[in-house]
Amino acid sequence: MSDNVSSHQAAKEISYPRFAAFYNWMTRRSMAKRMFDSLRRETAGQAYGVVLEVGAEGGQNFPFYDATRVERVEAIEPDEAMLAFARRTLAEASVPIQPVILLHAVHLAADQQA
Repeated sequence: MSDNVSSHQAAKEISYPRFAAFYNWMTRRSMAKRMFDSLRRETAGQAYGVVLEVGAEGGQNFPFYDATRVERVEAIEPDEAMLAFARRTLAEASVPIQPVILLHAVHLAADQQA
């Protein structure tokens, strides 16, 4: 347990706002949507119960979760700038989504182990 505590205390915040802005702009273009929306619909559509989405990016999967199958989504993203984009897409989701930055998730896990 002491290794977890020391490693999470040494962790640094990750934030690449230029990449996050470009990536989210790019994934909202019609060509990218044509390429990836069907894959997102297929994968997110298979989810059920409480879902842990690791690497939530800008929330591109959020609209594709099926409210009849998914109770809620815990969305973890290590990049603070990317998570800011994800928070903006919460209104597009048909299920409750709790976006959490990975660093905070590490702190939460360490606190629960204590």
